[in-house]
Amino acid sequence: MKRKPEELKSDNDFSFPSDVLRRLKKIKPSAFSSSWSSIQGVQPVLLNHRPAQAYDIPIYLYHPIFSDFMALCESCQVDVQDEKFAVDISVKMCEAFDNEDKRKKAFIDLMRNYLSDYSFNANKIGAYESDGHIMVTVKGEDIILAILEVKPEFGKGHGCAFVQATAYYSQHVVDASENQLKYYQKTCCPVFILYLAGPFLGFAGAICTDLPICDPLGPVIPLFYLPNEYPTMLRMAQTFKTFKQSIHNLHKSYLEKLSGSDNHVRQAAVFPYVQDFHSLGSSSSPRSFTYIQRLTDKRPLYVARLSDTADHLVFVKFTMQYGLEAHVAAAEKGFAPALLGVDKLDRGWKLVVMEYLPDNKWRMLTDVDDKAGARDNVVTVMNSFHELGYVHGDLRGENIMIADDGQVKIIDFDWAGLAGQVRYPHFMNPQIQWHINAQPDELIQTEHDVYLLNSYFI
Repeated sequence: MKRKPEELKSDNDFSFPSDVLRRLKKIKPSAFSSSWSSIQGVQPVLLNHRPAQAYDIPIYLYHPIFSDFMALCESCQVDVQDEKFAVDISVKMCEAFDNEDKRKKAFIDLMRNYLSDYSFNANKIGAYESDGHIMVTVKGEDIILAILEVKPEFGKGHGCAFVQATAYYSQHVVDASENQLKYYQKTCCPVFILYLAGPFLGFAGAICTDLPICDPLGPVIPLFYLPNEYPTMLRMAQTFKTFKQSIHNLHKSYLEKLSGSDNHVRQAAVFPYVQDFHSLGSSSSPRSFTYIQRLTDKRPLYVARLSDTADHLVFVKFTMQYGLEAHVAAAEKGFAPALLGVDKLDRGWKLVVMEYLPDNKWRMLTDVDDKAGARDNVVTVMNSFHELGYVHGDLRGENIMIADDGQVKIIDFDWAGLAGQVRYPHFMNPQIQWHINAQPDELIQTEHDVYLLNSYFI
């Protein structure tokens, strides 16, 4: 769904907007798993990747518990107990079960013994009873750490286990929002999701900003007993051990948040958790910032205020790659904001901080009424960029800012670099009308920039 910028709210304004709340309350988990399209429509309110446009930036940029989970699944050391559990659960889950309840009971019993301190119990989430969830009490509030959804086999059980589990999560945060519970006010409500269909198990995570967001945390794991495939069995054991550790860490995180004195954390919870950066070319201590708003839906571009300088606003964005040299060169010529910092984050992401362009003077080209009048200045900047020896690859209206006096600045350099050296990413948005030769992993050409920009003005 098209979302308004996440501007800071008043101290007591922690609820979903009325239109979002109305649609979220229509979600009935058991029915939603097979009929979600009638509620999601073209403006989804539950960002669970069904349909394809129902997504946001990865949840691990909102809460580090999920990036830690994904990293540990690949690296944690297992012991004999972990290996034995992998054998036990794979042997059991490969059995034939008469119905869903028997598979669910077998899985929950094994998990209860393995987790020891935590267990899945079938209780209500809002008005609906789940297959099971791990719940703890923190500061007088019942908090869900994990949700389980089970189907007896693939193709049986009415709908998708993942979708149904995400529907339970949406009801969890709706209930927390309506009751103004402290964990909703002070966190982004992180929860792990397990979805089991026959002997196939998936792990996912969920958080809530202005909308619930649910992401898979890796491929679905076949719970097959494969004694001659050590790497597969090892990865299974590592994943379960990581989940065991992560549940403990998530519980600890909620304890810390609810024990804190800050009552305005929800204002920060709708933004990524990274809140500092290193100045470009400097070895000094990181500079911290506070998010103010998100500029556009889907795009991870924010306005923030630097903490060490009064009223110094910046743009903050998150990206998988960035043309640092191209941005610096463009900024030196005056047709890009000054670049303040580029930091490496988890899982290949980068944090980019640049000069802010005030919205009372600057607008995205997409918001300019007289596009024909702006064309000459935009084309001049593109040509100047090419004369420096660089190509851009994504010269669309949302990546170009226009000032009231006609000045032009490019604000996105994700794919930009020296001509003949930089290539398109492997996965490109199919909804954009690229040049016919602009293909995944192919070199970015100046004529591609010209074509894409000209198509915008047609």
